[in-house]
Amino acid sequence: MLAKLFQKRDAERRGVTSADLDPRVVLHYGIPSTASILAVDPIQGLLAVGTLDGRIKVIGGDNIECLLIYPKPMPFKNLEFLRNQGFLASVSNENEVQVWDLEHRCLASNLQWESNITAFSVIYGTQYMYVGDEHGSLFVLKYDPQEGKLLHQPYHIPANAVAEVAGISAPIHHCIVGVLPQPCSLGNRMLIAYENGLLIVWDASQDSVVCVRGYKDLHVNNKTVVNSPNDTRHELSNDTSDNTSVERDISSLCWASANGSILAVGYVDGDIILWKLSTDISAKDQPGKSSDNVVKLQLSSGSRRLPVIMLYWSEGRSSNDCGGHLFIYGGDAIGSEEVLTIIEAYETVMELLFPKFAPKLNTKKLLDM
Repeated sequence: MLAKLFQKRDAERRGVTSADLDPRVVLHYGIPSTASILAVDPIQGLLAVGTLDGRIKVIGGDNIECLLIYPKPMPFKNLEFLRNQGFLASVSNENEVQVWDLEHRCLASNLQWESNITAFSVIYGTQYMYVGDEHGSLFVLKYDPQEGKLLHQPYHIPANAVAEVAGISAPIHHCIVGVLPQPCSLGNRMLIAYENGLLIVWDASQDSVVCVRGYKDLHVNNKTVVNSPNDTRHELSNDTSDNTSVERDISSLCWASANGSILAVGYVDGDIILWKLSTDISAKDQPGKSSDNVVKLQLSSGSRRLPVIMLYWSEGRSSNDCGGHLFIYGGDAIGSEEVLTIIEAYETVMELLFPKFAPKLNTKKLLDM
């Protein structure tokens, strides 16, 4: 209405045409509706909130607020800061990779991907990004701030190459559901998670597999910590009843230590597996011993549980690499209230993986999520 009014009056009085008018949002306060995805830059203290209609709200200290609007009103399936560099990366539902310039509050570069993007991650402290697709292949992108362009790098890891190097007889026909650069590896190592539960730690500097993990590794010494909703105690058992030949689909994952030695993986059946992985540059996988480095967490003793939708680890103030809190959304019995579970004093859970810790476990549940 205002645009039409201005257009009519200006055209009559000063000969201004519609091309001279550019109505747009210049200020926005608060959290936008239909928020669906978050990203955090802890160094610059920024929070990005992506919405279902293509908006990104960036909030920070000193009353910093910025609203970025993508031309197409569609959701984002990935959102991540290039930390401490003033850029934000996103992936749209149409598989377009975008980089936003926060200083100039504009879309700096975009690249349309040919296949369906199923995993995305920025290598900490760099302009490099990992892209995993529906065919099980992994690619590398780089954002060049000088040219303002997203550049496709020649390095990539096809699924058949991973299977060959890892010694897997059957070909990999599953999509990549997660790719996590291993902390303290300078971006050389990454954790590649496939939909069927296969976990690969890959060393890009040597084009080799560091270790292979999967649900089959739980057949020996399968330690389980059960958190019963009707009992504040936490039971530890050597459960070997699982049918380990059945693949378990991964629904979420995150690093659960500062150095990348512990990986937390959530599954669609409600299980949470803690995997102890090597961080030694020269270390290789030792067959037959991986089952000693596994702990299974169950938030409910019921046989039917919700998928583990979200896992997030927050580093604590402990001097060791495993101190902190593990945030879990999902994993409770079907029909129960939606809650966010927080495992406190997280290093105590690692008593099963690191014997130096005392056996203790404490959880909190936040209701009405």
